[in-house]
Amino acid sequence: MVPALQPAVQYLRDNAAFPHVLIVVDSLAEPIGGGERIILKLASLLPDYGYRVSILTFHGPIDAEVRASPPCPIYFLPLTSAFNASALRAAFYLRRFLRDHDVAIVQTFFESSDLWAGLVTKVTSSARLIWSRRDMGILRVRKHRLAYRVLADMPDRVFAVAELVRKHCIEVDRIDPRKVDTIYNGLDPKEWSPIPSSPRTNGEIHITTVGHVRHVKGHDVFVRAAAEIAKRHPEATFSIAGAALDSAYFQYLQTLIRDLGLTHRFYLAGAVRDMQSHLAQSDILSFHRGVRASRTPSWKRWRCRSQLSPLMLVETPRRSPMGERLHCSARRSPGRCRSYSSSAR
Repeated sequence: MVPALQPAVQYLRDNAAFPHVLIVVDSLAEPIGGGERIILKLASLLPDYGYRVSILTFHGPIDAEVRASPPCPIYFLPLTSAFNASALRAAFYLRRFLRDHDVAIVQTFFESSDLWAGLVTKVTSSARLIWSRRDMGILRVRKHRLAYRVLADMPDRVFAVAELVRKHCIEVDRIDPRKVDTIYNGLDPKEWSPIPSSPRTNGEIHITTVGHVRHVKGHDVFVRAAAEIAKRHPEATFSIAGAALDSAYFQYLQTLIRDLGLTHRFYLAGAVRDMQSHLAQSDILSFHRGVRASRTPSWKRWRCRSQLSPLMLVETPRRSPMGERLHCSARRSPGRCRSYSSSAR
């Protein structure tokens, strides 16, 4: 096991007497997503509540943003498969780490961490195990579905990010309902202080959506809705902010944008580090439901963000290939919101 990143020595000294929480996540490779950002925020805040934190990850290289400012010690344990000789050696390294670092709680995120690291934790140590469930199995294959059912009794607690996810844990994975709690993502208003929106020329209205470019995010719904809006609102422009994690889907979106005649009104912004500034340059944030995933907590989170900025928030339900309609949740310009909502029907 390699200590990849260390915070300031003062962190280690100040938190040495606290109970030790090890957060295990499959990857912190670039670009990191929303789940990984929640993990980093959790690691930075837990010392305020009397816990010492370390992070363990299996895949590199670690994101540059994380390397620049690690919230806690971050360890790298290479794991390419959970079913070969190297996995057995890695299990011994993890066992030794849990013992030598006096780990009291192991909290896991995503499949390899839940199943492999969770099993090693329960078999080789007395640490409590918490599974953190952020979706309804969108990345699982058959072996994962089987393993989650077989090991359903293994975790001491399960933290689900939404009620629908909790229901999935109980009904599909067959976890004891008494073990499963719903804990929604939080939002720190201090980090989202209002900033002025950028001035517009010629009545331009900019509509954006946010999320890594993957099929599961359903950005094609937004593109098709944009085409309908563009027919009635020539002043509207559009963008998607998010790194292209699925090259085939990214190319599909580019082709779709071109075929729908949106090339000069639509741009793919790529990964955006300063999300607040990006939203400040937009007038409307479109929120569309992804494929096979619960978007309830994300909708609430983005609604909070819209309340902290001069931004209109609309929702594009995935009820048809066109997204069917836009729902509005706006604090300002309700008439304009209805106008753009009706254009996407």
